[in-house]
Amino acid sequence: MNVFTREYVSKQTIPLNLYMPGLVKTKILANEPQPMRAFVKLMNVLVGISVDKSAENVFSVMNDIVVNNKNGACYSWKKERLFPKVEMKPDDQSRLWDLTNSLVISYL
Repeated sequence: MNVFTREYVSKQTIPLNLYMPGLVKTKILANEPQPMRAFVKLMNVLVGISVDKSAENVFSVMNDIVVNNKNGACYSWKKERLFPKVEMKPDDQSRLWDLTNSLVISYL
């Protein structure tokens, strides 16, 4: 998502920002096979945040985006952060852009 967000911002005029909520205590991975299911349950206990806290964080980020007219920003939890470093080849972002366009074009 961070690669796509950066490429999108460089090509489009409609604002786009990236939000990474962290681990939220949901049941979305409840049907994953073991040992992943046990690992996610443990991590939810250790570092997961509630759905309500996640909603508060999203609202805080949305407010910051509107008030400060953000575009191309990356947020983790409710704070603006630098985009995570991703090792890429020089044309990876444009290849992702082209692939995404080819996959969604029939829906537009």
